[in-house]
Amino acid sequence: MDKSVSVNITLSSIKKFSRFGIINFSLEKEFVRIYCDKLAVKTPSLEQPVQYLSGGNQQKLIVAKWMVTDCDIIIFDEPTRGIDVGAKHEIYELIHQLVEEGRSVIIISSDFEELIGLADRIAVMSEGELVGFADKKDYDKEVLLDMASGKR
Repeated sequence: MDKSVSVNITLSSIKKFSRFGIINFSLEKEFVRIYCDKLAVKTPSLEQPVQYLSGGNQQKLIVAKWMVTDCDIIIFDEPTRGIDVGAKHEIYELIHQLVEEGRSVIIISSDFEELIGLADRIAVMSEGELVGFADKKDYDKEVLLDMASGKR
C-alpha cells in the first residue's frame, strides 16, 4: 500500500518492462498510463502511494495489475466489498470487459445480487461443501439462498 501506482500495476509483470535486469521506465510509465486511462483510475500522480487512493481506485489497480500480466483466468474474491455504488459499477464494467476480451473470470462473492448480475453460472457452497449449481436461465435468489443455507 505504501508503494506507487506504477509499482503496484507493473511489479507482477516486471519482466515485460526490463531487459537484462534493467527496467525501461518509459515503457513502464506508458503501460501504467494506458491502464489507468482504460480503467478510469483517479490519481493525482502515477507516483502516488496507493494507500492514499479511494477503495474503488485501489480495487481498479488490482484489476490493472492482472490485466497487464495477460493471464487467461482471473479470480475475484468479494470484488466490491467496502466500495461505493459508483465504484461497484466500474468494477462490474471491468469484469464484463475482461470476459469480452476472452478471459475467464471466477467470482467468489456472498452478494447474490452481484452474482446474479455478473455470472453465467453459479456454484453454491454451504459449510465448505458444494451443494449445487444454477445456470443463468434458472437463477432464483430464494433458491440460491436456500441452497447456501443448507435448506436444499
